[in-house]
Amino acid sequence: MKKIYLAALTLAMTACVSNDDLNPVDNYGYIDVNVSNDPIMVTRAGGPSWLISATKDDSPYTGIESGVNKVPEGTYVITAKSHNSIDDANTWNTYGEPYFEGVSDATEVSAGESVDIVITCEQAKNSKLTLVNELNTLVFSDVKLNATSHNRELSLSTQHPSAFYSTETQVSYNISYKYNDSETETVIKNDDGQDYTITIADAATDYQIKLTSTDNGNITVSVTYNSEFNTVESEEFTVDAATGGVVNDGEEQSGN
Repeated sequence: MKKIYLAALTLAMTACVSNDDLNPVDNYGYIDVNVSNDPIMVTRAGGPSWLISATKDDSPYTGIESGVNKVPEGTYVITAKSHNSIDDANTWNTYGEPYFEGVSDATEVSAGESVDIVITCEQAKNSKLTLVNELNTLVFSDVKLNATSHNRELSLSTQHPSAFYSTETQVSYNISYKYNDSETETVIKNDDGQDYTITIADAATDYQIKLTSTDNGNITVSVTYNSEFNTVESEEFTVDAATGGVVNDGEEQSGN
């Protein structure tokens, strides 16, 4: 599968410390911390503001930031995160953002030495659910994907088409819209009148619910799983636009 690089983000300046500036007598060395990621899913404008933490000789060590750091000699492991936690990323500004996290190798810093540590975060650790609305705007309005998981209820629309979730999250959803200037909202549910469900199983994956309309007054609903922007699996069903009922082999099944 071809890997697509959207961006490579480096958040540190090159170390401006020469060997002549280093003094091994004071038992300090220098770490130049660089953070990069390979964001398969789109990040917010400007990319993440990295949260940096570190251990020194297996104990917490404060004061490490991206860029050049003067530190006592010892063995360092540095962690970079885009948010405090994956839960914070999922709910950031309601709909969420990609969550990135990376950990460096253990690196020994000796007095009078300058070392570079690069933390590679690579793919996002969470995933997203996306409404792809390709319905005819002349006859369909107020189109929403109403998603529920645990205590979180969201309505995805053209204004906010995506929401982020942790892996192994089950999301219940239905689709609502107004048809031909009707004031009545039509809701698409399954044959039993219940919400559909989708499991957010894999990280860095875009789970897309795609809506398209046909010439004979039907809506085709496609559920597509995109990983690294390549389609790996999909399924679809057809709905009568006027009633919201699922159409199977030309015969409409019960719907809401």
